[in-house]
Amino acid sequence: MNEIQLRDGLFALFPPDSSGDWEDVLRRAAGTRHLRRLSLLVAIALFLLLALGSALALSGRLGGLFHGTPVKDLTPREKFLMSEFDMKGKAELIATRGSSAFYVIRGSDGRICYSVGENRRNLTPAQKREQFRFGGADCIDARLFPSRAMPVLSHAYFSFRPGDDAARMVGIQGFAADPVAAVGVIGRQNKISLKVPVEGNVFSGGKRMVPGGRGLVALGKDGRVLWVQWYALGRAPNPHFPAGG
Repeated sequence: MNEIQLRDGLFALFPPDSSGDWEDVLRRAAGTRHLRRLSLLVAIALFLLLALGSALALSGRLGGLFHGTPVKDLTPREKFLMSEFDMKGKAELIATRGSSAFYVIRGSDGRICYSVGENRRNLTPAQKREQFRFGGADCIDARLFPSRAMPVLSHAYFSFRPGDDAARMVGIQGFAADPVAAVGVIGRQNKISLKVPVEGNVFSGGKRMVPGGRGLVALGKDGRVLWVQWYALGRAPNPHFPAGG
């Protein structure tokens, strides 16, 4: 079965809503937040709105993915490693969820990287000097994410033990555009075995084994499937859906 047949099969199981326009979904997802922001800005300074000149910034649709709290205490080691990993830029903390911290790193050339690191507390001065807060990172074209074709940037992680015929999904986390209300894991019998809410444009299911976890779906507020991603983890869960990308 080729990739096109696989994709069609997955969307038959989890059909995305094709009747609505993506821009309309984004506008509805912003909801009253957009109106409150716009009214407030107009009341404070109308000329400032005109000066911004960015439809994305004015609508507030995806602001949580591009801006956060500036990280002002980068250590020399972190600056060096960020440069070595081609992640040099202005780091901002988007959110923390349990032991995970979610960052966006914006370079002066417009390049954007998304990183999930470990949220460590009560470190000694020596530990702070040696830490590197920016773990697995994806530097991705802004035209690709966030977009209708890719509303979720997943940082799922897996384990593989001797004797296993496939890797095991042991946790999901990542970033999501405003229209995504939850991220679900496709498990055994191709059913959603775990659903994790999206809050503040990030999601984290913690470290938990997901039996038969083979893919992800992005769900809207009304439960409609917006996007499907399939992982190639070895043996297929059934003959109708062989592992594929």
